[in-house]
Amino acid sequence: MKKTISTILFALIAFAAVTMVTSSIVQAQTIQPTITTDKTDYAPNEKVTIYGSGFSANANIKVEVIAPDSSGNAVLFTTSDSTGTFVTTYGQPPPLMEGVYIVTATDQTNPAITATTTFTDKVPKNVYVSATTGGTVTYSSMGTITGTVAEGTLSQFTVLSGAKVSFTATAIPESGYIFAYWSGEGQSGNTNPLLTKEVGNGIGSNSYPLTAVFVTHLVLPEYPLGALVALGACFAGLLFYKRKSLPLFKHS
Repeated sequence: MKKTISTILFALIAFAAVTMVTSSIVQAQTIQPTITTDKTDYAPNEKVTIYGSGFSANANIKVEVIAPDSSGNAVLFTTSDSTGTFVTTYGQPPPLMEGVYIVTATDQTNPAITATTTFTDKVPKNVYVSATTGGTVTYSSMGTITGTVAEGTLSQFTVLSGAKVSFTATAIPESGYIFAYWSGEGQSGNTNPLLTKEVGNGIGSNSYPLTAVFVTHLVLPEYPLGALVALGACFAGLLFYKRKSLPLFKHS
């Protein structure tokens, strides 16, 4: 009898152990950790808030930030709550540098539970546009930045570097001039209007602005068709008169 009871107890203990292991495996398989940031892009002096979910409850979480320059790398430690979520912040003493940052969070209770995300930092950049004598330039960026550049002047506006935003520049020649070509950093040719998707990556610098070059245009006078016919008739009559005056046409 005692042997039977011992056998039953052993079986129950073994069953409980298997159940616990199976439950842990299923739980590990159903956990889908994620991390996000409060924004996808930041200004140089902003702090980054990092959110995590799907981690072990009340666990130590290691958060690694890889910066574009290794001087901005950081390792942060935080703790998840009873639901497996956490919040932490990242911000360097110096301003954020331009580029892509990689953030990885790892559950220290179960290192297999990990998640990664990225964010960027873009810095303002001035774009310079100018026009030579003989015309003006109108420009528009994303429909929010617009302006006109007078002949012989330089204009500028600010965009975030690396931003792939639509930018259109149109050269408008004055009377007596024609648009010849574009010059400047990263731009050439005579397409007008000029459309680019790389506003923040070298449209124009202070030393080499995007410039519309205009040249003088020789315009021939225009006459009505009737005036041209009359002029032709007069010329023909004059020629006939001179031929009649030559000795070859005189009668003896």
